[in-house]
Amino acid sequence: MKEIKPFNEISITNLIYYVNKIKTLRHTFASHLAINGTPIFNIQKLMNHKDITMTMRYVKLAPDSGREAIENLFF
Repeated sequence: MKEIKPFNEISITNLIYYVNKIKTLRHTFASHLAINGTPIFNIQKLMNHKDITMTMRYVKLAPDSGREAIENLFF
């Protein structure tokens, strides 16, 4: 297991480690939102993506989103 130094003694290697952990947490957060059926525009807003194409990578995790809306059209 990698030894993690205190933040005041941080090296470039440790900084990269922390940044990667933060990116992983952001991605996991957005993935779980998509899996749980959160609308894509809400995910975009929560992730602070300026362009919807960045958020579209999470659409594949919720392939049935929108299906209920279409099924509700047909009584």
